[in-house]
Amino acid sequence: MSIFLRNSLARLVSGIQYVVKRELVNDGSILVKPGESVLADQVIAQCEMPGHQDIFRLARVLGVSTGRVQRYLRKKQGEPVKVGEMIAMRGGLGNKRIFRSPVDGTIENIDAKHGEIVLRRPPVDYSLEAGFDGIVAEVRTPREVYIQITADVFTGVLGMGERCVAEIDIITDSNEDLEERHIDGGSCDRIIVTGGNISYPVIKRAMAMGVRGIIAAGIPARDYQEYTSRELQGEFTQSEGKTLTMIITSGFGHHTMQLEFMEFFHSLRGQLVVMDRIHGTQVTGLIVPLGSAKSTHLPSQSFRKDVVKLKKQQRVRIIAGARYGFSGRVVAGKLMQGDQLLGEQAEFVKVRLDSGEEHAVPRWNVEVID
Repeated sequence: MSIFLRNSLARLVSGIQYVVKRELVNDGSILVKPGESVLADQVIAQCEMPGHQDIFRLARVLGVSTGRVQRYLRKKQGEPVKVGEMIAMRGGLGNKRIFRSPVDGTIENIDAKHGEIVLRRPPVDYSLEAGFDGIVAEVRTPREVYIQITADVFTGVLGMGERCVAEIDIITDSNEDLEERHIDGGSCDRIIVTGGNISYPVIKRAMAMGVRGIIAAGIPARDYQEYTSRELQGEFTQSEGKTLTMIITSGFGHHTMQLEFMEFFHSLRGQLVVMDRIHGTQVTGLIVPLGSAKSTHLPSQSFRKDVVKLKKQQRVRIIAGARYGFSGRVVAGKLMQGDQLLGEQAEFVKVRLDSGEEHAVPRWNVEVID
């Protein structure tokens, strides 16, 4: 009699066609057309981006109350200024307090209530690179270009968040959980990977430091519930703009990432990838473009079936019951039928856990992870 077990949802497949959106910060000029082949470092669009705003506490510089700032101004709102040009002065000979512009720009606003002045730096030219080798699939607006690429796709057992494009960085390996102290300014605008587990405080720290996404082995259910209730109010259908994009490779609880997955992420360090919802599902996956120097060149394959035939010494993980999250191997050829509580037709497999303990587990409570 053949025994079939549920296959793990976490998987890595190759040769998937995926369309990635590249977007300007403002409307501008699109330099490519649908059907055109593009290279990763090719400029595909350009626009003018507003200059940075700088706010200065003018009342403090002049040593006056906020309501008296206006009388000392030598420039008006909307006027251009150069570096070193005087904007305000208080006092006479021997007792002057002067505020000179520290930047080239324009006086955008004078806030008399708070005694502040806002300077806007000159606009800058912004160029958007394709980021990936591919073919232009569509140009929808003066700022959006859609590029079709061929990619590896990794999906975990749980994923959520908005689409993001960023470089991969490995923070901790499989024997260490990610902690707040591991996340610093160098993690900004990156997708960070840990072979261990994350928590709600770690997610908050990552959000505060500008991390774009997190990939981890596991997260305690309580931390996940706290994150979703506080940041999303428990609703996944609303805008997730203030949330963090994440992929969990194993599930709730404390886990160690599978070695094959960890090796895959290590090969991607420094590479630009996409985290997005996989077509036809609500699961966030990792899309890894092929054709770059760091491409994994996985053999072409299709998504694995939902169930697989049991093999001797099959590597499995328990996904329900008192031993949830434990991993081990099925004792070869061991199938037991009948149980006083579950009935005569219940089917079990005998699993030897990594700790050495052996337990009979209902086969629907086990998933294959090899």
